[in-house]
Amino acid sequence: MRQQIVDGLRYITRHEYLGNIAATTAASNLFSNIGFAIFPVYAYSVLQMTPAAVGTIGGFGGAGVLIGALATGRLQRRLGVGRTIVLSAAAFGPIGLLLALATPDNAFWLLSLSLGFGGIIQVTYNISQVSLRQAITPEHFLGRMNATMRFLVWGTIPVGSLIGAALSELVGVRTTIWISAVLGFFAFLPVLFSRVRTVQSIPSEQPEEIAAAS
Repeated sequence: MRQQIVDGLRYITRHEYLGNIAATTAASNLFSNIGFAIFPVYAYSVLQMTPAAVGTIGGFGGAGVLIGALATGRLQRRLGVGRTIVLSAAAFGPIGLLLALATPDNAFWLLSLSLGFGGIIQVTYNISQVSLRQAITPEHFLGRMNATMRFLVWGTIPVGSLIGAALSELVGVRTTIWISAVLGFFAFLPVLFSRVRTVQSIPSEQPEEIAAAS
């Protein structure tokens, strides 16, 4: 098992696409969960929202997920898979900014926009990057790649939550939301400055065949 863990880490960190995808996804999860960890406190105490209002904006988030699932294929064909990944990751920052700009007077509408578009963007990004990484990994290596990738990108979630909780005590809830939002603007940089942006479509050949042809 130890060797398999090493193999998975080596494969991802040395791959021209996977390492940068892992970095962007891990950074996004870290930065966003700084804010999401304290979202209930922010919504109910700072923005003075009601449970009905919070539940409704959650519904907009669910609608966004459905729209994103339906629209991703068209976006990939129009923009290319790589550009879809980069542009959707670049939208993480503006979505977080809508949360930070909310006040008790406009919270319902700004948070509805944030969660609605956030649902679209998150699904678009995840469908695109997961489909790409599945297609470019040899079948016998998929288990190690996925296990390592999920450890790397999900491992930052509890770290971000702990940071968010600590920051809210030190600098306040709203300031912590702002920190989360500003940091979110930088999460897309690894995929931007990589060859991921040049990928036009999901490869249809098996990775072994691609390697043999090259």
